[in-house]
This record gives sequence, structure tokens and C-alpha cells, in this order.
Amino acid sequence: LLMLAAEAGNSKVINYLLTLGFDVNHMINEETAASLAWQNRHFDAILTLLKANSLFPPNFSVNFCSEELKSFANLSQSMHRLILKENLEEIKKILAENPNLRHFYNSKNVSATTTALKHKRFEFYELLSEFNLSFGSKEDIDEIMEKLTENEKKILREIHFKHAQNLPEK
Repeated sequence: LLMLAAEAGNSKVINYLLTLGFDVNHMINEETAASLAWQNRHFDAILTLLKANSLFPPNFSVNFCSEELKSFANLSQSMHRLILKENLEEIKKILAENPNLRHFYNSKNVSATTTALKHKRFEFYELLSEFNLSFGSKEDIDEIMEKLTENEKKILREIHFKHAQNLPEK
């Protein structure tokens, strides 16, 4: 249903289906709702899906989209640049303004969390964790972990331990 609504460009139905718990990144024959909306140039539908933590559609380009969609894509991309530039204050501002985003995918569908870890920006990885950002479901974390030294893995374990939620005894 979500894919049909996206293909038709019906953002109201998309929003409703998302409130029912439909998986925004469900794939059928290598297609997602966002890729179907992109093929049909339904920019409002794509924006709705992206704001619900969808992956970007394949072959996405800001050159062929609405200004609002371009603005969102640039915001997501800027998160990655800010991590690399180590601009903590600007990242905090963006995170506070976008509390529903969980991945901040760039157009290549790399999450901000992956960018922080891949470039060993542990302070930023921790900040993203504090704001409940996570890796994308299609990302391979093992490849990144293999490239970390034992000391870096220890830092990462300490971050995870610090932010692990205590489970109730029951």
C-alpha cells in the first residue's frame, strides 16, 4: 500500500500509512516507495518519505527536484560535512531542529553515524547516539569495525556502555 501511494504521489496516504507502522524502506524487486515516487517525479511524496527516515532513491540528484526537497537533501548532506569539519555546535543545532530523523542519510544512503565512526570522530558518534541516531538497516558495520584499533574499539565500547539504557529487572 505504501508503495502504491508513493507511486501515485499521494502524500496524505503515505503519512497515514506511516502512522500505522509501514516500513518506509521495504523493498519489492529492488524498489522502495521512495524509488517509485522518484521515478514518477512526486517530489512531495519523496520528501515525506525522507522525513520518515527513508533511504534516498537510486540516482537521486538535487538537480532534478523541487526546492523543498533540494533543501532537505542539502541539510542531510551538510550533517556529514559538519562531522568531517568537526563543527559540534552546528550539528547540535541541526539535531535539535530535526528530532524525528534517525539516520541523516546522504544521497548515497550512508548514515551520519556511519560517517562519524568511519572517520573516527568518536565525540560526534557519541553526540549522535545521545540524540538517538543510528546506523541504517542496510549498512555493514563490521567492515568499519575491522579497521578500528583495539584502543578505538575500547573507546567505542565505553561510549556504548555509557549510553546503554538500563533494563528493568522484570
